[in-house]
Amino acid sequence: MQTFHYFFLSFVCLFFCCTLQAQSSKPSRVDTTNTIDEVFDAPPGALFGSYFEISTNFAFNQGSNIGNIFDWGNGVSVRIPIHLLHDRLFIRPAVHSTYFVNYYNASVQDNLWQTGVGVGLAYYWPRLSDKQRLVVYPALEVKYNWVRNVVSPRIGYSGDALIVATGGGMSYMLGGGITWRRYFVEGGYSFFNPTFKPHSQLIDDLNANTTGLYEPYNLAPTKVSTSYWHLAIGINMPLW
Repeated sequence: MQTFHYFFLSFVCLFFCCTLQAQSSKPSRVDTTNTIDEVFDAPPGALFGSYFEISTNFAFNQGSNIGNIFDWGNGVSVRIPIHLLHDRLFIRPAVHSTYFVNYYNASVQDNLWQTGVGVGLAYYWPRLSDKQRLVVYPALEVKYNWVRNVVSPRIGYSGDALIVATGGGMSYMLGGGITWRRYFVEGGYSFFNPTFKPHSQLIDDLNANTTGLYEPYNLAPTKVSTSYWHLAIGINMPLW
């Protein structure tokens, strides 16, 4: 994990070096079109854009501990881009929620919810105010995520849900995307190793069947590898 932190910090430094170098060069293109949607009508250098990003996400688990149980999931994310450098570099506060499910059998399913808040960076080329239809960008994102694992009856079956574990941890996403007018597609890899803490409901359920001959169950928190590839398809929506 320490090696990854060095790698991530190096990526951030490279990201800013490329940004500063690009800002030092003069633009070689004069915009003569008026085809861009009004969603990008904020003046260059304005702090806030006139839109927010909303997307539906697909996550494909690659974690060694959990990938065989929850192979993929889907969810939604929302970001509000904030201008930093002349419509090229944006900081993007973000919230997201992703849901994974695994069907044990005809009547029982295993559910995993992941909800996160954080901040990301994206560097657009060419800049949004150039009114190009197609814009590409690298992106990175750091979030804190809460996780919750619940076993429950499937729809149409009765029974009580059992909270297995809760927890959380930091995730680090490296990726990029393409925008076209109001629409965008973004992909990347999220490094995520949260700590799962067995819920008291699970421990009580396990100890309910023990007798005085056995020690009570005492389950320790455990780090779980849940890194995943993600794909987001979204749209830029006006704020006003």
